[in-house]
Amino acid sequence: MPHTLTIVQWLLLAVAVQQVVFSTAWLAVARLAGLARQSAYYWAAFCGLGALSILLLALRGNVPQVLGYQLADVLLVISATAARRASELFFDRPGRLREHALIIGLAILGIGLTGTSVAMEEWRIAIVCLLIAWIAARGVWGVHASMAQEFGRPVTLLLHGPTLFIAATLLWRAFAVFTGNGQALDYREDGLLNELLTLTLLLVASFLSLIYGGMLMARLVRRLHDLALKDPLTGLLNRRAAQQLLEREWALTATKTCRFAC
Repeated sequence: MPHTLTIVQWLLLAVAVQQVVFSTAWLAVARLAGLARQSAYYWAAFCGLGALSILLLALRGNVPQVLGYQLADVLLVISATAARRASELFFDRPGRLREHALIIGLAILGIGLTGTSVAMEEWRIAIVCLLIAWIAARGVWGVHASMAQEFGRPVTLLLHGPTLFIAATLLWRAFAVFTGNGQALDYREDGLLNELLTLTLLLVASFLSLIYGGMLMARLVRRLHDLALKDPLTGLLNRRAAQQLLEREWALTATKTCRFAC
């Protein structure tokens, strides 16, 4: 029998709608811009699959259990894998396609074996937490150096700090199950903690897409700057860049001369 949706479930539905909007926007970016097109497609997949997973999680009790539990959890792992693949493509890092396929396969196998029974719910949660924590940690490790080199350490830490914190939290959650201290939390129930967790999810989802969009925009601006000031064949400064450099040096020389003369 369908259950009445709680406030938390309505908030989760809002997160799902937000992710659909982001997914649509990234599909438009991928179609209109040649820069990082494949990466944008994978980021759209991350948002879209995440939206579907959150939608099914929000509707648990109102949809068949195989959808609200097993499919929702598998989609969550696939969504995280798509985000990692997007970052690999964006920073031109080697694709770990076999590792991605193995992670998804383990998710399908583990979640399928645990089923939808209440007795196995903690183990299913532990499997999902472990896999997503692995994806997050490996994703940070794979692109950290490239991101720091291109965008600087502050931006890199701004993005990777929360990601690693989430990975550590998920590992702690899985460890609690293995030590017998895990306890299932019904996220659908109304309450301050659940509402804060859902709002945090909303903010994190927005944060990730905005940071990724900011990096894409920064790279585009840098490319346009290079095209305006460098010869595309040789990579040397063109006449405009040389003129700007001469004017800057002339102004610097005039300032130094004025200091000595005065």
